[in-house]
Amino acid sequence: WAQRFDEDAKAAMTGTPGEIGRLRGHADFAAAVPTPDHYLPLLYLAGLADAAGTPADILIDGYAYGSLSMTSYTLGTGAGTPMAAPDTSAAAALPTGVAPEDTNL
Repeated sequence: WAQRFDEDAKAAMTGTPGEIGRLRGHADFAAAVPTPDHYLPLLYLAGLADAAGTPADILIDGYAYGSLSMTSYTLGTGAGTPMAAPDTSAAAALPTGVAPEDTNL
């Protein structure tokens, strides 16, 4: 569900950002957007891109913990190849030589 929603968001943002509102009717919307705090900024950028008559570029692409899209967009920077999201797997998150109970992870 996360990847399906994210791919459709990417298609809108990098193609026709003025159509970003159609994501509200996406079958995976409720799971992908449980709270508006990470969705509303996307709407602002989509509006700016639409007003500028240019699609957004992907700045960061990838997922954290399997279902959290880290996709970030930019406008008018010619970002080129998107950066990969950082590795947030459990193995990468724990410092070496420190017991999990001694961290705040």
